[in-house]
Amino acid sequence: MFDTADKIATENKCSSEIRAYIAKEQADKLYINWKYKEAMDFYIKTIGEEAPSYVIEKYLDVQNINLLIDYLEKLIETPVWSTNLFGNNKDYTALLLNCYIKEQKTDKIEAMMRKDICSESIFDVETAIEVCK
Repeated sequence: MFDTADKIATENKCSSEIRAYIAKEQADKLYINWKYKEAMDFYIKTIGEEAPSYVIEKYLDVQNINLLIDYLEKLIETPVWSTNLFGNNKDYTALLLNCYIKEQKTDKIEAMMRKDICSESIFDVETAIEVCK
């Protein structure tokens, strides 16, 4: 009944915290049932409300690295003012770049470095340069 819960929350203009909680519960249920891709779609909806470490820890194994990359890319694009992620920017940037390196996605690294990322995003340029060195 997660879809119904989300629909009710949306129609009643509930807080983003409540909607993220519903998404997290649905993601957890999918993850437990080995539906990792579907779960990630809902974990992405929790960005800004749920601690990223909760999701990252679940997807650190090699078989899920591309799903972790999807999550980290969305996380990096999140404006810093809309989250409680202050101070962790370097870690998320480094983890994403290291995932790219592990998967030999040099094109993604180059694109990220060239991308005109909003100055308010959590992408940390100095860390990116250090990782690439």
